[in-house]
Amino acid sequence: MVWRETGIMDERLRFVVDCLSGDETMSALCADYGISRKSGYKWLGRYREFGPEGLHDRPRAPLNHGRATALDLVEEIILVLLLPHWQANVKGLYWAITKKPA
Repeated sequence: MVWRETGIMDERLRFVVDCLSGDETMSALCADYGISRKSGYKWLGRYREFGPEGLHDRPRAPLNHGRATALDLVEEIILVLLLPHWQANVKGLYWAITKKPA
């Protein structure tokens, strides 16, 4: 007997196909595939929303960082730092940003 290797994407697609066939309950299918019902509903929902591409793993990194400096402020700081006469300290930088030198 030959051992067959299947990838995670193949297993997820087989799970969705079995689920959509309606032959077994979600609980029974999840038990057969060794996943929780929460994961089963997650994969089924992603398949319905995005198709087969929705079965890929999503990145875990956040899309935005809550403590990131605003882009317009970063651009303004860079412009101030490029000025030839700015003082190289925090007070000079604060003054240059708040006074908006001409």
